[in-house]
Amino acid sequence: MILTVLSKTLRKLVLLALVLDLTVPVAGSLDGPIELRLPAPSGPLPVGTTTLHLVERSRADPWVPSARPRELMITLFYPARPGDTRPLAPWMSRLAANHYLARISGRTRPPLDLPRVPSTHSGENAPAASRPGGWPVVLFSPGYGEDRALGTDLTEDLASHGYVVAAIDHTYDATEIAFPKDRLVLRHQPEPTTEVLTAGIRTRVADARFVLDELASLNHGDNPDAEGRTLPQGTRLWLNLARVGMFGHSLGGATTAAAMAEDPRIKAGVDLDGTLHGSVSDYALNRPFLFMSRQGHSHLTDPTWSAFWTHLTAWHIEVQLTGSAHYTFTDNETLLPQMTGVLGLTAAQLQTLDGTIEPQRAVDTERAYLAAFFDLTLTCRDDGLLSGRSPRFPDAALIA
Repeated sequence: MILTVLSKTLRKLVLLALVLDLTVPVAGSLDGPIELRLPAPSGPLPVGTTTLHLVERSRADPWVPSARPRELMITLFYPARPGDTRPLAPWMSRLAANHYLARISGRTRPPLDLPRVPSTHSGENAPAASRPGGWPVVLFSPGYGEDRALGTDLTEDLASHGYVVAAIDHTYDATEIAFPKDRLVLRHQPEPTTEVLTAGIRTRVADARFVLDELASLNHGDNPDAEGRTLPQGTRLWLNLARVGMFGHSLGGATTAAAMAEDPRIKAGVDLDGTLHGSVSDYALNRPFLFMSRQGHSHLTDPTWSAFWTHLTAWHIEVQLTGSAHYTFTDNETLLPQMTGVLGLTAAQLQTLDGTIEPQRAVDTERAYLAAFFDLTLTCRDDGLLSGRSPRFPDAALIA
């Protein structure tokens, strides 16, 4: 995986890239702290968000089995009722953000000259909008060592197009997770060998299946939050769990393929530039699948993708993004350009992580293809984007 591919001099930059997430370049001096910003969602619906602390008491944590039962933090992004004026939720909680800022700067506490983490565009615990039959659901699994916040640019945007999106932090895999009562849980993983990554995917798949179970409980009027915190209004009979999709970046993309192989509730999946692991490449998956790849990576060059491609029995497609790199598919595409001055990144280092594509073009393209795929496969809405190359998105090429 990426942590073993990049040089030691870039590992700090990779860990930086793992967690912070923003998009619109911020003008002004770096002499004092600036507040980073996320791009506004592109869809027509206002968005709300809430977090849930989930505990699977029947499963011991596979990474630290002596600690406690397996527990997760997830963030839900969802269509909200219009006109709500609740404050916007932070991109990351204060506890996790402080650890992140200290970590990327190599210090024990956040230096004063680093930017402040952004707010989302989602009302915190805003009342949920209703829809006849319920909203389709999409799960999100981040990359290896990454926090769920790193996908906010895409998860929040999908919600604005009419999806309830559950972003999952995989405990002891994610670099830092803030649990209730000011409890910070840090990454605890062996070296990422093939065996460790395969075991990690098994754990992540179990996490995703548990989250789906808990969402079903929520939909029936129960409160699955371990702390019993008040849920947003309007969450009973809110979800259409017959229309579930999943996507993920890097190891999260591999997790998506493996979860679909094990759980027929997941009807469509997207892998954002993630090499597959284990036996999933040989599985004859009979549900739609989208590969989104960086330049130079495709099912023609990656043997794990090639094997999976030949065994897919339902409709599948690959979209390659010209000028992209591995982290183009995370919020780092727009984070790192904003922080190059204060972190001392060179142009070559930035290009290694983010590629050469203009950040806003990359974000717009990823959002459009992700929404078009789930619209087509989960709601039978077809805008034609996946039928051929589009002049609206010249950086996206269909790979046959």
